[in-house]
Amino acid sequence: MYCIKLLGIFDLNTEKNTFILLLTKETGLLNKDKLLKDKNILSIKSLLKTALYCGNFIKDGWIMILDCISKLDYLNVIGSRTRKDSEIFGGENKRKNSRDETIDFANSEAIINNIDPGNIDKIFHGTT
Repeated sequence: MYCIKLLGIFDLNTEKNTFILLLTKETGLLNKDKLLKDKNILSIKSLLKTALYCGNFIKDGWIMILDCISKLDYLNVIGSRTRKDSEIFGGENKRKNSRDETIDFANSEAIINNIDPGNIDKIFHGTT
C-alpha cells in the first residue's frame, strides 16, 4: 500500500503499474479455471485496501484494479443467487460447462465468506 503511494508521489508510473499488475495477478480473479486459495484472498484484501487508501495515486493502474473489482462483483452475484444482467435484459445466454460453474460457485463462496462487499463501495466513494 505504501509502496504504491510513494511510487505515485514520485511519478514512477512504470514501477507503480508493474506493482499493481503483479498484485492483480496474485488475486487469481482473472484466471477462469482456478480455485481461489488463501493467498489469493489475502491478495484481494490487499488490492482493495490499496485502492481504498491510495486510490488517488493509482492513475493508469485503475484499469487493472477495475477488472478485478468487476470479477468480484460477478462472483458476488453468483453467490447471492440473484439474476444476472444478461438474464434480466435478455442478452446472450452463453452456457458454461459444469466444471466452470463449479469453480465459479466455489470461488463465489470464498469471496462472500472473506470479502466485505461494502469495501468496493467505499473505494468508489472515497477516490477522486
